[in-house]
Amino acid sequence: MYALFFSLLLACSDPFAEAEKANKIETWEAYLATGPDGSEKMLAEQKLSMLLIDKAKAEQSVAAYDVVIKRFPKHKDIKLLKEERTKLAYIEADAAATMEGWKKFLDENADAPKLMKDKARGAIGVAEYGKIVVGEVKMEQVNLAEDPKGPKDGWGFKVDFKNDGDKVIDYLNVELRFLDAKGQQIGAEKWPLVAQQGPGGVPVSEETAKPLKPGESRVWDYSTGNAPTTWAQTVKVVPVAVRFAGTPANEGAQPK
Repeated sequence: MYALFFSLLLACSDPFAEAEKANKIETWEAYLATGPDGSEKMLAEQKLSMLLIDKAKAEQSVAAYDVVIKRFPKHKDIKLLKEERTKLAYIEADAAATMEGWKKFLDENADAPKLMKDKARGAIGVAEYGKIVVGEVKMEQVNLAEDPKGPKDGWGFKVDFKNDGDKVIDYLNVELRFLDAKGQQIGAEKWPLVAQQGPGGVPVSEETAKPLKPGESRVWDYSTGNAPTTWAQTVKVVPVAVRFAGTPANEGAQPK
């Protein structure tokens, strides 16, 4: 296809005008391959970069952003393009939920925000251990003040977790992900299953403060009144960071 566009442009009396008329990625690439210079080359590159950026935004894929970034490394919006690419790489790694995917994210996104890198390291720790068993999510509407006669103004979630490995867990953070009708995440909240304190230093129950020993199970019991209005009353509960007894605390395993 590219060769065809190239041949047609060479045969035209005004290759720039023909490329501009078609205004497609293929035609601009073919025009630039003819070796233009001056203002027409600059305009052609601007047109091509706009089309490639539009394609990347429409496809929302890392691969499409890589094409733009590689083709136009000095683009005026290169910083923003790299930031958008990093966000997409993070989403792809999170969806894949594999140790390899998270390691790839860290390898390719050294300039990613600290919060993203912390979560990646936490997820790698969970995947490397590979012995945290997550049970079925049980959910129901609840009264957040625990008043039996009060209005059902929130949702309660209960999930059984088991430490099926041979290490004592003294910190395990859990993320509750709200999904829409398409199964896409539209919101999330975190609360530890095992920790000495909650996010921001919030006190936790005596049960939560106890380490989770090998073979032991514990129920993650969490309630919230902040479920997104567009969620499909479907959730996913995921362990996102772990620390073992005797292991120094690290940034990726702290309550967030």
